[in-house]
Amino acid sequence: MNHKTATLYGELVKWPSKDRMVALLRASGIRVMEGQYAIRLTDFTDFIISEYEEGLGIPPRIVADAENAATLAEEAQQVSGALSAAGLIHRLQIYEEGTEGMTHYFHHRWPHAGEAPVKSTATVPVE
Repeated sequence: MNHKTATLYGELVKWPSKDRMVALLRASGIRVMEGQYAIRLTDFTDFIISEYEEGLGIPPRIVADAENAATLAEEAQQVSGALSAAGLIHRLQIYEEGTEGMTHYFHHRWPHAGEAPVKSTATVPVE
């Protein structure tokens, strides 16, 4: 097994139901495996939307790991595209061992601290 040095964290302003999330990912061509409390993106390295249970009292979370940030960024771009196409306000942040700060940032109308969601969209790597 290869050492995974890149990690992704993601969040949404408002989460759709798990069934809706599965449907919108599949509509974008992303293959998924649905578990009781999680959605695994099967063609991706290690990409999971977990804790998808209303009774837990916490929002779901998006986490992913890969051998490097470039691989993870390719996968994140597809997920961000699917979420954006569905109009879901989100952000996906990628960090890599040995680098300081974020290496990639994908979002759709993510609000800045203390602001309402912005109207523009972007999916860009951090340089």
